[in-house]
Amino acid sequence: MELHAIERTANAFQQGLTGLQIQAVAERAFGPGAEVRSATELGGGMYNTTYRIDLAGRAKPVVLRVALEPARQFHSERELMRVEYASMPWLAPVADLLPHVLAADFTQSVIGRDWMIQCFLPGTPAPELLSSYPKETHTAFFRQMGRSPHRCTRSPGPGSARCAALTTRGGARPSSRPCI
Repeated sequence: MELHAIERTANAFQQGLTGLQIQAVAERAFGPGAEVRSATELGGGMYNTTYRIDLAGRAKPVVLRVALEPARQFHSERELMRVEYASMPWLAPVADLLPHVLAADFTQSVIGRDWMIQCFLPGTPAPELLSSYPKETHTAFFRQMGRSPHRCTRSPGPGSARCAALTTRGGARPSSRPCI
């Protein structure tokens, strides 16, 4: 396997994985025959350690997101990845904008940490490109970004009715998209 990791000190907040750990995760997720061709650590995240993984026999790459070791997690962010995973049904109205979860393991039996594998969304992160557009276009960009949470608050579910009533004139309307 070709591994491209970000160099960090031993006491850095985020900690990377070894090639053997990445291979073990791939085998748990895709079966014992899974072969990781390359793993490239993606920077820019503030919490999870994230890799773009290319697998033999799979046309598109996947993303491996690894949570912090339990001892490194802040009290206010304990099991944050599990909370994110549990919230997915309420994000059904914007599911077309999100990467799909292909596998997740919260047993910590493989690498001692929670992890999730998602499909890879091609493109360039907004912080890398936004400054190349004229300032007057930024308002439209952020307005478009604001529509996504608005779509979520219109979705029925525990605790969402009050918010939906406040954000939609005429009360809450159920989403026409099926839950994922």
